[in-house]
This record gives sequence, structure tokens and C-alpha cells, in this order.
Amino acid sequence: MNDFDTLLANINRNYIHPPPEIDEAKPLSTYGKIQQHKKRKNTVI
Repeated sequence: MNDFDTLLANINRNYIHPPPEIDEAKPLSTYGKIQQHKKRKNTVI
């Protein structure tokens, strides 16, 4: 289990959100698609 915790810590450290101003410049529909992709990408281990 310790290896799994380390793996999660590494994933969380490398998963850096872009600054808010970048997201605000995009259309809302595109932003929603990006958020869904991030959720799917992060839940698959």
C-alpha cells in the first residue's frame, strides 16, 4: 500500500492546474470538455 500512496503523491504533484486566466479565455463548452478529459485521465490507474 505504501507504493500506491507514493504513486498517488507523484501523480498529484505532477498534475498542475493551469492559471485561471487561461481557462477564462476559452469558450465554456471547450472548458467542460477539458475538465471531463482531466477527470477521465486521472481516474484511470
